[in-house]
Amino acid sequence: MATKKRGSKLNKSETVQVRFDPKLKMVAELLAAKERRSLSSMIEWAVERIAREIPVATSKSDGSPLTAWQVVDECWDSEHYKRIKNLGDAYPGLLTYEERRLYELMVQVIIWCLDERLPKGRHWLMVKILWEDIVQCADESISENELLRLLKDVLTTDGDLFQLSTAADNAQCPVA
Repeated sequence: MATKKRGSKLNKSETVQVRFDPKLKMVAELLAAKERRSLSSMIEWAVERIAREIPVATSKSDGSPLTAWQVVDECWDSEHYKRIKNLGDAYPGLLTYEERRLYELMVQVIIWCLDERLPKGRHWLMVKILWEDIVQCADESISENELLRLLKDVLTTDGDLFQLSTAADNAQCPVA
């Protein structure tokens, strides 16, 4: 017998800790009870609803307002570094301070890749390989000089990987 799936329609959910004023929490609990939802489901529904209503940016093509949902639809990727790249390219004003720092470091890695004459289409592969190090650099756990050294280490140990160029790989990596 087939079992019915419960809960959110998302494939993967993430936990978010939220601090509520006690009165607002009671309001959310009352709404959840009325809608026969869990508190978590109620909050998720409310955020989704408001994300589809409130404009957060302007369309570059026709100047029309774009909701948060529309921006996310345009910029979404399953890989974190690609989401930041897409958002930074299209709507840099919507980046948080931390995302802006990550975006700037990704650009710096691309510049270093150009200096190292890395074949076109391999720059974003390098960003993917160094992503955890880029995050550490943004957190100031390692310096930019250390990040550059790590990039050069990858190039010397995995040089053959970067010399190969296939259409499939180029299609998977966003173009700089």
